[in-house]
Amino acid sequence: MRRALSLLVVAAVLSGCEMRTEGETPDQLSMKPCRVQTPTGSTGTPIPDRSGKGEGWRAVHRFARDGDHRMYAWGLAAFGPEDVWVAVMEGPPADTKPHRWDGESWHKVSMPGPPVGVPDPTESFQGISGTSSKDVWLLTSYRAQHWDGHRWTCVDFGRQSAESEITFTASDIAVRDRNDVWVVGHKREAPDQQPYAWHWDGDVWRKTVTPTGQHEVSIVSANDVWATTFEFGYTDDGYKFTHWDGHEWERVRTPPLEPPPGSEIDRAGGWIWAAEIYDMAAGASGDLWAAGAANWRKPGDVERGENAPARTKALLMHWDGRRWSYSLGPKTYEYGGYTSIAPDGAGGIWAVLDGHSYVHHDRRGRVTTINAPGSRTGRGRLAVGRLVNLPGSTSMLAIANRDKPHGDALVQAYGPLP
Repeated sequence: MRRALSLLVVAAVLSGCEMRTEGETPDQLSMKPCRVQTPTGSTGTPIPDRSGKGEGWRAVHRFARDGDHRMYAWGLAAFGPEDVWVAVMEGPPADTKPHRWDGESWHKVSMPGPPVGVPDPTESFQGISGTSSKDVWLLTSYRAQHWDGHRWTCVDFGRQSAESEITFTASDIAVRDRNDVWVVGHKREAPDQQPYAWHWDGDVWRKTVTPTGQHEVSIVSANDVWATTFEFGYTDDGYKFTHWDGHEWERVRTPPLEPPPGSEIDRAGGWIWAAEIYDMAAGASGDLWAAGAANWRKPGDVERGENAPARTKALLMHWDGRRWSYSLGPKTYEYGGYTSIAPDGAGGIWAVLDGHSYVHHDRRGRVTTINAPGSRTGRGRLAVGRLVNLPGSTSMLAIANRDKPHGDALVQAYGPLP
């Protein structure tokens, strides 16, 4: 899924779950009913396909604004051509609601109201995932909220009572089926505490010890789960991932990132000194894709210290079940990289480059770069966020946000849509 966003929200959008109940332990938690608020208001308008083809990347929907409120789409999940969910924040004040496409129109979905106790003002939304409109998960920094098609239930990972300190900050969620859900994150204000992740088995959430804090998570199979480490440091020690084999989490050492012979970095006598992974996606053949950025230097940069220019290339890593391989983008940016990644439905992948372009790596290794619709206009900066495949097809969906003139939240699409 996409890099975790730090969107501050108010109590009106936080989980309405109760705190720990009898029978629960610090290592085992249950889902609880939530108080629900009923949403109101328009969900926006479709955008005509002026190309007439309905195939290439294009904007297909703009979420409605109310007065001076800004709109921001932060989460996206697609379960089928008649089942697409987008989480949209409107404000100020910040108020986030899920919007669902049912094949004919968009409509807002009721969601949990304020929690019991005093909410933490730094609560932020982190992800949306699931398997269908009857199995949707929303994740915030401290809570998971589940929609089964009829009601919301919730669990609080970070605070087990209204008076207790927050000890866990969630950063990502992955769902394989109703009985296999992972939430990863890092411990907070508990330096002597062993890092851990949470696993839902259909009945309870169980705490599992991890070797380090985790940032992104992706499920290949029940006994093949991958997570990126939360250690973003400026050294490439080869430990970018942790792996769950069905029994325990272990660090995984990846090959060192060496500049390809004849590349820009190689010609400059440079070296890769740090790498960050922003998103992961499981393939259809038991493989795994990871995307992010590789930072590189050339002779003289160390002596220049903070005055040395930032040099970044997009990084794509692939695990085929036996070994890791990687490739670097051709261009160097001051800042940037692949920020979201998703399978293309045909053995390749799509990636979002620096929020402005779509990059397609097909299964034969051919690479195509396409500017995101509206990214080259003078109507404000456009930032593409989450990217997903429409199941059962080679069509893709993405969310994008424009900061001017009004703060628009958009849905963009590639390929035929029903």
